Amino acid sequence: MKYLNIAIVAHVDAGKTSLTENLLYQTKTIKKVGKVDNGDTQTDSLNIERRRGITIKASPISFYFNDIKINLIDTPGHADFISEVERSLVVLDGAVLVVSGVEGIQAQTKIILDSLIKLKIPTIIFINKLDRTGADVNKVIQQLKDFIHVINLYNLEILEKNKIKIKKKDWSSLELELVDILSVNNDELISEFMQHGEIKSKMIYEEFKNQVSLCMVSPVIIGSAINGVGIVELLQAISDYIPINKRQNVLLSGLVFKKENSLLAANNKCFFRLFAGCINRGDIVNVISNHGVNSGLLKIKKLSKLERGKLVETDMIACNDIGVIHNSDLNIGDVLGYDTELIKKIKFTQPNMEVSVRSKDPSEENKLFIILKSLSNADPNIHISKDPINNSIKLRIFGEIQKEFIHHTLEEDYNLQVQFGETSIVYIEKPIGEGRHIEKIGDSHNPFIATIGLKVEPSFDRKDFEYEILTEKGALPQAFYNAIEESIKLTLEQGLYGWEVKGIKVTLYEVNYISPISTAADFRNLTPIVLMHALHKAETNIFEPINYFNLYTTSKNLDKIVSFLIKSRAQILYHASKNLNVHLKGTVPVSEINKINKKIKNLAEGEGNFISEPFSFREIINKNELPIKKRSGFNPLDRSEYLLSLTKGLKDKSV
Repeated sequence: MKYLNIAIVAHVDAGKTSLTENLLYQTKTIKKVGKVDNGDTQTDSLNIERRRGITIKASPISFYFNDIKINLIDTPGHADFISEVERSLVVLDGAVLVVSGVEGIQAQTKIILDSLIKLKIPTIIFINKLDRTGADVNKVIQQLKDFIHVINLYNLEILEKNKIKIKKKDWSSLELELVDILSVNNDELISEFMQHGEIKSKMIYEEFKNQVSLCMVSPVIIGSAINGVGIVELLQAISDYIPINKRQNVLLSGLVFKKENSLLAANNKCFFRLFAGCINRGDIVNVISNHGVNSGLLKIKKLSKLERGKLVETDMIACNDIGVIHNSDLNIGDVLGYDTELIKKIKFTQPNMEVSVRSKDPSEENKLFIILKSLSNADPNIHISKDPINNSIKLRIFGEIQKEFIHHTLEEDYNLQVQFGETSIVYIEKPIGEGRHIEKIGDSHNPFIATIGLKVEPSFDRKDFEYEILTEKGALPQAFYNAIEESIKLTLEQGLYGWEVKGIKVTLYEVNYISPISTAADFRNLTPIVLMHALHKAETNIFEPINYFNLYTTSKNLDKIVSFLIKSRAQILYHASKNLNVHLKGTVPVSEINKINKKIKNLAEGEGNFISEPFSFREIINKNELPIKKRSGFNPLDRSEYLLSLTKGLKDKSV
């Protein structure tokens, strides 16, 4: 059996889900084409997806064409769910990029296309909605040529009442255009022409397929997904131009790219792509965690595969196929077998907004936390934390649509009535200089039977956290060392201004204890005092999250747009113009994103597309407007209150 794994990718409302439905219908996988407006599509299975008419979760489904099993992933188009797209790309053999023939290239489309080119994923472009008023296939082709070499394989014919049909272009009429495009990356074509006065059609065709496989050029199919025009032609192009992985390594190598969690562990589903080897039910496989650490062995008790629109149990998943492992603790990004060169690394974009959530029924707070924890385990881009003092729950998210999705899931799937607070920006702190502090056994202000000396400084390796032990080996029992390290990591979650401290190196340079009096608790409780005093001496700066943005507009009102961006504290790093079209790239604080989104379309008079994604952090220069986060618990810098809180905690435990 031959296998292909492809994704449908595009901007919101380009027609991805409609295209998926018609691919399934044309291959006799389903008997009726579902409509997004009717809420009966195969891949938009969530109620919120059907209600809003957008795709939120990447949904794998399979069909057959030309003796090839094609596993297809319908991915989200909204920026809040870009992480779903990123995780899907790394398991693909190819992609279909859908572009609306009316709206043309959108900002999100360009970002996705950049990712496809960067990962060298063969891409077929489907120009959709050509039956709509205002559709202009030639205009879209010209837009595409600004980003990638393309060749349109079909002519469009407009019939009465906006009905359309397409006809394949004669290959001989395409050869001159193809040679012009292909010779950019292959000088042999020009040499062949110079030596023989012609280039054989077979050579042109083979080079075309080769450059498509390397994402140097993309074939274009045109049509109308909702009316089934261009569907058969697209299927044939997938079969012809997306190369099938023919490697049959015996060394098992697979990647978990999607997880569906349930409160019942037996209902957990972990979707994986096998790049080499095969997995049988009953096998015991090696697992490497998404952090690169060997996690031990996993016995495969239950397997399923994608089969003609359904998930069915199976005894074996073959090389190159997508499978599902049930009832396991696997996580997205985990490697099954061995981490080979076939596996591309998953990028986990980190959310930089935070929102509190609580149950309207106080008695269900614990249930809420358990469910959110389950959701975060299935999606590494949902971060959940709980304040140990007031038990408030906080979520890290990408945007308001994602918050709405979580809200909907809790109420519709788990019957939990919840209330969200206002969304806020998440800042971080970084140390400015070096700071040292030591507390010794017997010091009048140290009630613990422990000696700890810590040094903090910026991490010059640009790591979020580094930890080094300079004490003599065996100076403490291992349990005491573990208590110190765990306490350091926990303490750094709240720095001098209340924000998480990153970009820091912590060095343990002196320790002592008295046996058998000292306990791990002595070291665990003393560490925050020592660390925070060292951090106070080093001082910290606050950094705000910034997004990387792409702005596509026209030269009309460009001066006003640039002036507005600069006032919004944006830094423009790239400026290009072609004809009347302008492309700007740069960085901008997350706190300005909503304002820019609302204003930019007015300034551009409807001809501006602004899109951004999490990028990095930038130091806040204006020290008079530093954001302070209210601390959870007592500050170890206030020794008396901190010690009092520990005493109270001990008393509470004894009750």
